Amino acid sequence: MFKKPKNRVTYKNTYIAETNNETAGVLISFQGNKLSKKNRYTFLHLISTKNPIQIIRTIIIYLKQIDEKISFEEAKKDEYYIACLSVHPKHRRKGIAQKLLNKHEKQAKQNNLTKTSLCVHGKNKPAINLYLKQGYQIQNKTITNGIKLIRMTKTLNQTKTT
Repeated sequence: MFKKPKNRVTYKNTYIAETNNETAGVLISFQGNKLSKKNRYTFLHLISTKNPIQIIRTIIIYLKQIDEKISFEEAKKDEYYIACLSVHPKHRRKGIAQKLLNKHEKQAKQNNLTKTSLCVHGKNKPAINLYLKQGYQIQNKTITNGIKLIRMTKTLNQTKTT
C-alpha cells in the first residue's frame, strides 16, 4: 500500500526522521481536503486483497467509520492533517517528534494553510501533553470502534517558510 500514491499511507505523504542511520520516527500528513479521497483509495486497495475475511472486516470497519463520521470529522478541508506521527521508543524524548511537527507545519505553510490538525488516542498522555505544549488545542473527543479519540488543532503563525 505504501507504493500506491493516492491512499492514506503512501510514500508521497510520509517523512522519515533518522538518527545514526536508524529510522527514529515517521510522519504521515496531507491536506484535509484530500482525506475522503485517500480513505476511498485505501478502502479500495484493502478490498482488492482478494481475501474474503479481510474484505468483510474492511467493509465492516468502513461502514462503522461512515456512521461515526456523521458526528466526528477527522480533518477539515482548510487544515493540514497529521494522519500518523510515531517515534520509536528507543528515540523518544530526543526532539524527534518536534522535528517531525516542524516539518508538518512547514508543509502546511507551503500549501498555504494556516491550520493543522490531528487525532490522538485518548490514553496517550505523553503525546497529548506534547501537542498541548506545541500549541495544539483540544477541539472535541469521541469514541470510535471503542477507542477514545481526541481531535486537536493548531493555528499557525503567518510567517513565510521557505
